[in-house]
Amino acid sequence: MEKLWVDVKWLVFQAQYCLGGNFFDSKICSDFRPWAIGAAALLALAIALAVWSRLAKMLRAFAWRLQQARVANKKTMDRYRWTGDDAKR
Repeated sequence: MEKLWVDVKWLVFQAQYCLGGNFFDSKICSDFRPWAIGAAALLALAIALAVWSRLAKMLRAFAWRLQQARVANKKTMDRYRWTGDDAKR
């Protein structure tokens, strides 16, 4: 357990050092660099997917409203409007 704690402390130190401005300059960050770039890429992908899903949902709703507007436009509704005695019942 003590060895694990030492490894965690080393990892935290390395992350703080590398993210403190020495990310590309220091050789000590070469082990940390692929993991940090991979985590940033996954975060960017998650954000892009969230934005894309919201846009797709909005576009589906907009397309549905356009379809409904085409089906129930004024000219079509006037063809099926009740007139005469049928309107009073």
